[in-house]
Amino acid sequence: QIDELKSLKIKSEDMESVLHGLPTQTASGASGWTYAAMKIIFYEDDLLRGGNCLLLARFIEKLLAGSLRSPLWLWSRAVLIPKKDGRSRPLGIGEAWYRLAGRAAMASVGKGVGAKLLPLQLGCGVSGGGLKDAGKAAPPALRGARLQVS
Repeated sequence: QIDELKSLKIKSEDMESVLHGLPTQTASGASGWTYAAMKIIFYEDDLLRGGNCLLLARFIEKLLAGSLRSPLWLWSRAVLIPKKDGRSRPLGIGEAWYRLAGRAAMASVGKGVGAKLLPLQLGCGVSGGGLKDAGKAAPPALRGARLQVS
């Protein structure tokens, strides 16, 4: 619920960690903003980094709380990826600000959420994706079965 997100507080240190880990070779969303641009503007200047991360954390808090309503946050850019058989595979690239907000929220609450969701949900803020507990979530008929990836 949005009411729960209004109380979400993102620490400046979490925002700094998120910015540090942003992949810079990703495509932009509909607005044209990229992770690379965000990283240059908000993270790379050592003297301004702390203030920038705090400012960005407050901005993301407002976005997550619904205080900054705009259709822009949910826009995606569509691209067609050619396949070997001549057909195309559609791909939607979400808005970078929306993706950044998701990363910041997970940095803030991910570990606590992941621990509460185990053993039913894997990979959510849990070191190693919770794979050591994966067998507990599987139905009895599948426990001990080997996964084959092709």
